[in-house]
Amino acid sequence: MLQVTPRWSAGVVAAVIAASSLLIFLPVVHAATGIVAYVPITLTNNQGSVTPSPFQQKISWNPSSYSTYEASDLGNIRFCSDSACITTLNAWLESCTSSCVPSATSASAWVKLASSMAGGGGTLTIYMTFLSTSTHFDGNSWGEAPTIPATYGTNDNGANVFNFYDNFAGTSLSSKWTTVKSAGGSVTVNNGATIATSSGNDYAFVVSATQAFPQVAESYMASASANTDPMMGVATGTSANSQVALASGYEVDNNRATGTIYLSAETASGGTLATSKPEAFVAGVWQMTWSATGAESASDGSVTLTGTSTTPAIANYGIYFGQSTQAAGNDVVDWGRMRAYPPGGVTPTAVLGTLVVTSTTTTSTSSTTTSSTTTSTTSTTTTTTTSSTSTSSTSKTTTSSTTSTTTTTTSSTSASSSKSKTTSTTTSSSTTTTTTTSTSTRSAPSTSSQTSATSKITSIASTSTESSTTAGGSLAPILGIDPMLLGGVALAGGAVAVAVVFIRRRSNKLIPS
Repeated sequence: MLQVTPRWSAGVVAAVIAASSLLIFLPVVHAATGIVAYVPITLTNNQGSVTPSPFQQKISWNPSSYSTYEASDLGNIRFCSDSACITTLNAWLESCTSSCVPSATSASAWVKLASSMAGGGGTLTIYMTFLSTSTHFDGNSWGEAPTIPATYGTNDNGANVFNFYDNFAGTSLSSKWTTVKSAGGSVTVNNGATIATSSGNDYAFVVSATQAFPQVAESYMASASANTDPMMGVATGTSANSQVALASGYEVDNNRATGTIYLSAETASGGTLATSKPEAFVAGVWQMTWSATGAESASDGSVTLTGTSTTPAIANYGIYFGQSTQAAGNDVVDWGRMRAYPPGGVTPTAVLGTLVVTSTTTTSTSSTTTSSTTTSTTSTTTTTTTSSTSTSSTSKTTTSSTTSTTTTTTSSTSASSSKSKTTSTTTSSSTTTTTTTSTSTRSAPSTSSQTSATSKITSIASTSTESSTTAGGSLAPILGIDPMLLGGVALAGGAVAVAVVFIRRRSNKLIPS
């Protein structure tokens, strides 16, 4: 007796056992970075010395020029070292005109550079990239000033961009500050710092720890009461001098009683450094720079004053702001920061290049889904039987032919979009043809001879053809096989995980019983 016994290799057996409890995954296909378009920006340092590291570079652009690619709040922008945005640079949106939307006519952001620029015309190229319009601020690499969003400080990442930064979010003063005040002075925090005095004899200030010089100290002065004397400046210590400002250092103040802006040195003797100028209170970014001994400048965003005082001499300093003894009232500050001093006090130039579109994604508010399936099956069976008999022997011949043809065609088209429209088309066709022919010949024994039975099976053929075309993010075949037929799983970001087990059976052998 002959017995047909299949044999399996040890490796195949192990694979079958493992597959009963484990999934074997092909490598995950990672989604692309999602860059829709980018603009190269060439920075040029025309000053004689190299830019410091780290260094904050100001970038200004016209959002309305790129409105097609911008999210409603400009939150899909990223600044990067390369066009594919493999290396993201921390950046902070400071202001827009008139609001931070795609139709704005101007916007300004500070970018923290990862590389220095050589002096004398050294250049550096960075990239302003646009992600999908459904992407928004992450509050990490791309953020905005605390007053821009509806909820104060929601996307503020200033601490990741500037050498020193605080936005006075919440209801308490952070440990970054030291308070210096009189008995009638106070400092309160409620999404911004309010400096208050109860009489003309009171004062109140907050001051940061000293930072390595030279740096530019800036604060956003939001409002001031009538007749008060709001000021901001830089100081090497925390003591109050006879003029009731912090010493030693320099400050700029706007005397509300006289409508005058001053730049003054703050020492025991003190003194005005430059000719004062008439100026109403200006809400916005105030700036104080002490770059070297005998080199001071200040601005309230409208008027700039410069001085050449050599007393006090340069030293590490911190930023401070508040109000001096002049009148009762409240002055409000939204944020304070210190950033690197540019070479020669001049920020490198920034020239925006030509927009490069890397995706055909467009903005749309329509959604369309179309699906169609057509299946056609044709089956044909033909059977022919022939018998013949002779006088000396009996012979019977049977011929059986079976032809089966199955054709299946499936077509599916799907398109869906909200703000961003993506079209995906998948076409799949499969044709399977199987033909089996069996011929059996038997000869009945006669008185003179006997012929043993013969059996022959011929032509077993199977043909399978599959093609797939994918565009716009649909799943392409993996190793020539549709991922959905292999149990593929679509992951977030377009990744696909597929479980696959290959089993190879060895040829049969005849084993004697």
